[in-house]
Amino acid sequence: MKISIITPTYNQGFFIEETIKSIIYQTGDFELEYIIIDGASTDQTLKVIKHYDKIINSPNFMPNCTRLTFKWISEKDSGQSEAINKGFRMTTGEIVNWINSDDILYPNAIYKIVNAFQSNPKEMLIFGDCLKLDENGNELMIFQGRKFSRRDLIRCWDRIYVSFYMIQPSCFFRKSLLDEFGFFNEESYYCMDYEWYLKVNVKYDFYYINKMISGAKFHKKSKSCKYLGEDYKASIIISKGYWKENYLYYASSYYINLFMRLLWKTSLIFRNKFPFYSKVLDRIKDLL
Repeated sequence: MKISIITPTYNQGFFIEETIKSIIYQTGDFELEYIIIDGASTDQTLKVIKHYDKIINSPNFMPNCTRLTFKWISEKDSGQSEAINKGFRMTTGEIVNWINSDDILYPNAIYKIVNAFQSNPKEMLIFGDCLKLDENGNELMIFQGRKFSRRDLIRCWDRIYVSFYMIQPSCFFRKSLLDEFGFFNEESYYCMDYEWYLKVNVKYDFYYINKMISGAKFHKKSKSCKYLGEDYKASIIISKGYWKENYLYYASSYYINLFMRLLWKTSLIFRNKFPFYSKVLDRIKDLL
């Protein structure tokens, strides 16, 4: 089985070496195609990429998989979505995913994914668990997945109700889905993956494996932290496009969630006066 992984990057020289190493040294009986799409970085990113290009194409390099091919380009683009789409068009593997240049794959991650697809040949998208990391690689929490319904996916922004995570670097899918559902919306900056997953999930369920696959880094320059509010708003807008499937259910869920968030934000003034109330607020915050 051939796996294709794309890394979109722009000025991530501080992180990208760890990302590259976590991918090219994966072990198992599979063919790996690795593609880096750089947006014309001005920091040390290109120096790191060229260094590993030289290593991988050296006659002395022995991959831990059946075969490893490495490609990269560096040119200006309109953002992450366009970069990922460029990579998709270059891939030749049966199974694909993208790993951002500040995220990592854990050892044997691809082996676990390949085994899951081979054991479940009818599945189109398989995902596992992910560790939330800080910029130094310290573990902050586990993004735990589980089998979920379409309702759960449409309401994934509702942390009061939804008790699972489907984190992108741990989600691998058959390339044929791109032929069937198209590429990513290049006008979408925050939730292009969620938008695409919702389209695919109209027809296909997603298969969960209880395996740790990746680590996602959250730091002050990461999109997930820097634009947290925008991510949440974008997910709501995208989700609303599917509320027609059961409008009353989703609309009522949204307004209940909105009320709970507002309650927590506007009630902080009571923290010091009422310790018990403070504990209740903390619990609400954890849920949100």
